[in-house]
Amino acid sequence: MKIFGLNTVYDPDGKNALLLIVGKLLLVMSLGTLCLAVYPSVVNMAALGCIALIFLNLLINEDYFAFVIIVFFSNHYIFGNDKGGLFNLAALLAMLGYNWFWKKAPLFKGKSTFGKLITFLIMVLIYCQMLSLLNNFRAETSSKIASMCIFLALTTLLFQMSKIRIREIDFIRFFQVLFLFTAFNLIVSLNQKYSFMPIQLALVPTWDRDAEFQYDIFRCTGTFFNFEAYAEYSLSMIILLLPGILSGSFKKIGTWFYSLAVGIIFMSVFAIVLSVTRSSFFLLPLAVIFIVISQFGRIKAKSVMPFLGVLAIGIALNMVVPVIDFSTFIERSKEMQISHLSDITSGSEINRGDIFAFAFKKIARTKGVIGEGYFTNQPDYSTVHFDIPHPIIGDYHNLYLGMVVFWGYGGAVSFTLLFIVTLFWGFTTYRKYKNKASPFKVDLLLGFNILFIFFLINQYKIIFLRESNYAVMIFILLIMYSSLIHEIKQEAIE
Repeated sequence: MKIFGLNTVYDPDGKNALLLIVGKLLLVMSLGTLCLAVYPSVVNMAALGCIALIFLNLLINEDYFAFVIIVFFSNHYIFGNDKGGLFNLAALLAMLGYNWFWKKAPLFKGKSTFGKLITFLIMVLIYCQMLSLLNNFRAETSSKIASMCIFLALTTLLFQMSKIRIREIDFIRFFQVLFLFTAFNLIVSLNQKYSFMPIQLALVPTWDRDAEFQYDIFRCTGTFFNFEAYAEYSLSMIILLLPGILSGSFKKIGTWFYSLAVGIIFMSVFAIVLSVTRSSFFLLPLAVIFIVISQFGRIKAKSVMPFLGVLAIGIALNMVVPVIDFSTFIERSKEMQISHLSDITSGSEINRGDIFAFAFKKIARTKGVIGEGYFTNQPDYSTVHFDIPHPIIGDYHNLYLGMVVFWGYGGAVSFTLLFIVTLFWGFTTYRKYKNKASPFKVDLLLGFNILFIFFLINQYKIIFLRESNYAVMIFILLIMYSSLIHEIKQEAIE
């Protein structure tokens, strides 16, 4: 039996097949709900141990990318965020156990696809985190120790993941699970808006119906419980998939895969609309134009027509039955008076002027030479930004200002270079090998290239470090990007 083109039984080449991966993912997420504070600590520990054993089993079976897939999608939930994410902790425990009991573990023998430069930047960042925590005189010593341990734990987990070789079949498995989870997330979002499910489940998180929103416009979050992260993530998935749809390389994998990719894109557009996040919504047409220009000469009419047909039908149906309501963006923006670019860059017309000004004053205290450290605990995180534990707004809503406050200019530059350097390698690889590597990999590489360009643009308004689970997800995407670059280069050499 096949679902979405892949066997539902164990596959020696693809390792764990679709149903097995999805089943383990559901089990991991369900066990995660038992780690919530409403349950006794003994239940929490037992559930965490079971999650770690599931991850360990994947490592022992050497299905490393199934391990990555489950870590990635379980991090769509915010469980344990103040401690770096309980799924990340369980994954790290599994890695340590794997390394300890299986001394010849192949995973730890390989080299990181990050390369020496990225590894050096990570080490610089760890040093800046340690130095900045020492400079922080408001946080308790226990909080600073915990922050450093969590930071080291997350960087170790991600660095070890960067040693995993990701093949074409692995990316296909990833998109299969992405389709299912995107559909699930959409159901969660619709339930948040319309409350059609009669029971409350931790796996289907809902907003407090009395929650306050700007202009009383309800904003959906999916499982992220953060509407901006949900929107930015959805935009990223659209960008990642669109090049392969336009060129026809996804159709060559199979009509089922093409349909799956189109489905993810339309569900992701719906997700952005439900989140009512202007920055992602306004970046969407720019991203599409950028992709079309980048794919000029490679676009296949036969591949585009079905996509445009579905789009036309969707627009027509929405005009008859307005399921997707774009008026919310107009409503949120009607108070804005933008006549010059400075109105945006200053933050004066995007509700950020005051907090941007506070950020510059805070940075001026040390001239940006040293920061105050990055915390995953929300009170400490907020105190770093605003000197008080529970401000109305938890951060500056801007990655670039926030990084200087965390680590000083040196750390901020090192962190940004993690993306910039990988982007440079990505574009260089695309230019050199776009006619030599498989079309699927080439289009996927272009998707990653554009994804991270727009991701860095969006960080002017959205700070992904706010939630440790979302930060890990972004870095897993960076790992996949880095591995793809490595694979294409190796394929060209061979």
